Amino acid sequence: SSPRFHRWILTLPVAGAAIVDWRDNRVIRPRAKALCATMITVSLVLIWTSAKIPLIVQVLVTTILVSVAAFVVSRKNH
Repeated sequence: SSPRFHRWILTLPVAGAAIVDWRDNRVIRPRAKALCATMITVSLVLIWTSAKIPLIVQVLVTTILVSVAAFVVSRKNH
């Protein structure tokens, strides 16, 4: 929204280069893909092992997370 914020976010040491990669080439780095897959897997294990979460919520969250994982994995590598 603001040029100052735009410059700041692109110069972040941790995420700046990945954001530029996505903006310019629509690629996701393999390390980011692996982290995404790991976090989604952990989330799904926690969701499905919790007895307090209703089944419909488990199914809905699983559908969303699997869709996100499929999108991330299907993008080109850097």
